Amino acid sequence: MTISVRASNERREALPGARARNTLLEVQALRALAVALVVAYHVWPQKLTGGFIGVDVFFVISGFLITAHLMREYENHGRISLTQFWARRIRRLLPAALSVLASCVVAVFVLLPEVVRVESLRQIAAASVYIVNWTLAFDAVDYLGAGNNATLVQHYWTLSVEEQFYVAWPLLLVGVGWLVSRANRRSGGGRSVTFFGWTALAVVGVSFAYSLYLTWFSPSFSYFSTATRAWEFAAGALLAVVVALRPALVSRLRDSVVGSRSGVVTIVGVAVIVMSAVLLNGSLPFPGVLASLPVIGTLLVIAGGMPGWHPMSTLVSLRPVQFTGDVSYSLYLWHWPVITIFVTLQGRPPTTPEGLAIVALSVGLAAATKYFVEDPARRKSFFTRSRRPAYLLALSGAVVFVVLSVSVGGAITRQADAERAAFDEQVVDGTGCFGANALLGSGECPDAFLLDSTVNLTAASTDLNTTDWCLTWRDEDWKTCELGDPAATEGTIALVGDSHAAAMTAAFDEYYRDRGVRVITYTRFGCSGLNQGTAGADDSTEQGGYEYACRQWSERVRSEIAGRSDIDEVVYLNFTSGYIASGGRAPGYALTPSEIADTWNQMIASGKSVTVVKDLPKTSGEDVPACLSTRVGQNAPCSTSRALDAFDDPQVAAISLTDGPVRQIDLTDGFCDETTCFSVIGGVVVYADNNHIGGTYARTLMQYLGPQLR
Repeated sequence: MTISVRASNERREALPGARARNTLLEVQALRALAVALVVAYHVWPQKLTGGFIGVDVFFVISGFLITAHLMREYENHGRISLTQFWARRIRRLLPAALSVLASCVVAVFVLLPEVVRVESLRQIAAASVYIVNWTLAFDAVDYLGAGNNATLVQHYWTLSVEEQFYVAWPLLLVGVGWLVSRANRRSGGGRSVTFFGWTALAVVGVSFAYSLYLTWFSPSFSYFSTATRAWEFAAGALLAVVVALRPALVSRLRDSVVGSRSGVVTIVGVAVIVMSAVLLNGSLPFPGVLASLPVIGTLLVIAGGMPGWHPMSTLVSLRPVQFTGDVSYSLYLWHWPVITIFVTLQGRPPTTPEGLAIVALSVGLAAATKYFVEDPARRKSFFTRSRRPAYLLALSGAVVFVVLSVSVGGAITRQADAERAAFDEQVVDGTGCFGANALLGSGECPDAFLLDSTVNLTAASTDLNTTDWCLTWRDEDWKTCELGDPAATEGTIALVGDSHAAAMTAAFDEYYRDRGVRVITYTRFGCSGLNQGTAGADDSTEQGGYEYACRQWSERVRSEIAGRSDIDEVVYLNFTSGYIASGGRAPGYALTPSEIADTWNQMIASGKSVTVVKDLPKTSGEDVPACLSTRVGQNAPCSTSRALDAFDDPQVAAISLTDGPVRQIDLTDGFCDETTCFSVIGGVVVYADNNHIGGTYARTLMQYLGPQLR
C-alpha cells in the first residue's frame, strides 16, 4: 500500500537524508545510556530506582529515526511503501527477538521449574505476536493476575508497544497524506510534507492528555498501554519534522554558544535523563506528566547534536559507548531472561559481583546475537531481495510459539486438573495425614511438612477455582450465588467478604451440599463488606472509585441480608490485615472497629447471628508455589513465623462495641504449630499464590471449620 502524493522539490534538500551522517554518534550514545539505565535498574532496582525511564528514551529515538526515514522515502519517491517499510522493520527486529524467545522456551523446560511453564508460554506466545503489553496491562488490573510472577519475556512489552507504533504510525501518515492531497487538488494548492508535523503534533496532544487521565485513574493499566506512550514516539517524530523542515533553525541552535560547540544542550539533556533515573521510583504515577522528563532530555540530546566540545565529543565517540549502542537492542532482549533465571534458581536477587557477571553474560550474548543474527538478517540477499522472507519469518514465528503455548500449556493444565480430582477421597478422610488433617487430625504425621517429589506444584499454582468463586469483580456491580443444599432444611448461611472468602466458596458448597445447609455468597474483591459511610465519593482517583464502590456494595449487602428472613447466620471472612493502616491502607480508607460494630449491630438487629472467621496467616509475600519449586526435598520450606500473624485486628476491638454476641473462629492452628506457619501441610500446598488459600487445602480445612459453624 502506498501514498502517491508527491512532495515539492524545494523541500528535498532540507530533509535529514541530505545532510545526515550515516551513523548518528549521539543517538548511538543515547541508546547506550538508555539500555545501561534499564539493565542497571533490573539488576539493582534499589540502587537506581528510576532506571525504567530508559525505555522512554528508546521510544523517542524510535519516533525520531522512523519518521525521518519515512519523510526521506516520501520525499524521494512521493509515497510511503507500507509493505516495504514493515519488511525492513521485520528484518531489523524479529530475527533477534525470535531467537531470544526460542532460547526462553528452552530455558522454561530445561532450567526453570514446571510451576512457571504455563504462564511463561502464555507470555511467550503474546510476545511473538507483539501484544504482550496488553497481556500485562490486563493482568495488572486483574485482582489475581496482578500477583503473577515475572516471566522471562515480560520486558517484551516495550517491543510490543514499539511494533504497534510501527504499524499505526505509517498507516496514519498514509491516511492523512491521502486526505491532504485530495484537499490540495481541489483547492489547486501545492503539495507539502508539513502534514507530518501536524499529525505528530496532534498525536502528542491527544496521547499526552490520555496519558495524564489514565495514569491518574488506572495507573497499572496506563503503564503498559500503547495509547499512553504514543506521544513519546510522536515527540521524536515532531523533532524529525523540525530538523527536516527548519534546518536553519536547528543549525543556529547547534552553532550557538549553547549548541554543539559547547555541548550545553546535549549535556543538559543527558543530565535530565540521568536525574530522572535517579529521582523517580515505582511508587510515583508513571507515565503521566513524569514521562515528559526523559522525553525532554532525549529531545535535547538529539537537537543538540554531536557536541563539538572536546571532552564531551570524546566521551560520545568512545568505542565502548558506541559498541553498547550498537548492541543495545540485543542487550535489552537478553538481560532480563538472564536475571530472571538467576533469581528463580537462587531464590534471591544477585549480589554486586553476581550482578556484574549477569551484565557481562548479557553483553556477550548480545554481541553474538548482533553479529550472527541481526546483521546477517539485514544484509544477506536472501532476506533483502524480496519482502516475502520477512513476512514468512514473522508468520511462522508467531504460529510456532502460539501453537506451542496452546498445546503444551493446555496439556500441563489438564494434567494439573486431573491430579486435583484424584484428591477427592483423601479430602474427606479425616483419619489420614492429607492436608489440614496433618495438623488438626488425631493421627500421627511425622512428615507433615515435607515437600517431596509427589507434590504437584503446577496443580497447586492453578488451584484457585475462580470459576466457582461467584466473586463480584472490579467491572461488576453485583453478583451472588446460592450454594450448598437448596432445600436448606438446617438453615441458611450468608458468606460475606473479599477474595479470601471467595477462595473458600467451593469448599463451603461441597461441605454443606449434603448437610441441609444453604450458602448464599456475598463476596467482592478487595472489599470486606464491613465498610460504612461514603469514603471515596469525592476522590476521582482509581483507588477512590474502588473504595466508594466497595461502600455502596457493602450497604447493599447489609440491606439484602437484613431483608431475608431465611438467612439465620452471617459469616465474615476477610483479608483483614490488608484493610488497616499498618497493612498499607490509606488512613481515610482504613477499616475501623466502629464501622465493623455498626455492620454487626445491623445484622444482629435483623435477627441474624454473626460469626467472624479470623483471616488466614500471612505469607512472606512471595508466590508460594514458585517459592516451593526450587526447594523440593526440603522439610517445611517457604515457612514463616507465627508472630507475623500478630496485628491489631479491628474485628477484635469491634466485639466490645456490639449490641449482642459475635462468635469468633480462629483457624490459625490449621496452618501453624506453636512457632511456625507452613506452606506445605500433609502433602498439600497451602496457598495457590502469595495470599489465597488453594482450593484443595480449603476443602481439607472445611472439615474442621464446618462443624464450628453449623
